[in-house]
Amino acid sequence: MRLPPTAPELDAGEIAARLSDGLGDGLVETVIARGQVTARVRPDAWVDAARFVKTDDSLRCTFFSWLSAIHWIEADEGLGNSELSDAAEEADAAEPAEPAEPADAAEEAGFQPYPASHEPGTYAQPQGNLFQVLAHASSPMRGVSVTLKTELPEESPKIASIAEVFAGANWHERECHEMFGIEFDGHPDLSRLYLPEDFEGHPLLKSFPLGAREIKPWPGNVDVEAIPPEIEARLDAEFGGGSSGGDSE
Repeated sequence: MRLPPTAPELDAGEIAARLSDGLGDGLVETVIARGQVTARVRPDAWVDAARFVKTDDSLRCTFFSWLSAIHWIEADEGLGNSELSDAAEEADAAEPAEPAEPADAAEEAGFQPYPASHEPGTYAQPQGNLFQVLAHASSPMRGVSVTLKTELPEESPKIASIAEVFAGANWHERECHEMFGIEFDGHPDLSRLYLPEDFEGHPLLKSFPLGAREIKPWPGNVDVEAIPPEIEARLDAEFGGGSSGGDSE
């Protein structure tokens, strides 16, 4: 039995070129880093982009890996947990806001995920408070891998579901909805996966109140933090300042 010939592998530049040809105005930019291709697309082109990477004869990314989101906030906000709780209570007590604009209308009205200085084709942190939705698909047989990415305003995180394109996205969109509060239009059932029905809020929001943040404000984009002095003093008192106490004369 003879196996069919293997399709030639595409390099990252060829993948980016196929995305540009196939997505047209729906493609904002492509970023190539370490041989991996990320396609940033308009929110209204999200489903078309997913369908294209799956069905295009050159790409055939039929293996769906994951979908998730990032909640970006301004790095210098420095809100502590109690401040976030107060802000949430004030928002709940306020008069109902006008219905949020659709994502494309919001962009036309001034939603700019990146500053004007952003250089297309390079990775950069977006500006302001917003969501990024990301999805990854690949073709193991063709050596092709693509990450799709788009931005949504924090006030109206809504995007079309790609569950009809990739059946595996069904579960991931449910998780993303539960953890971030993003709406996936057209999803058959955004019921909860993890949290009890009476749970309020979305735990992966950076504005979600955390008990641990009562003593330390949210660090923003800082990955490594110094131990707060009051906690360090308590540890010194409890464990003898890090001395093992095993030495004796």
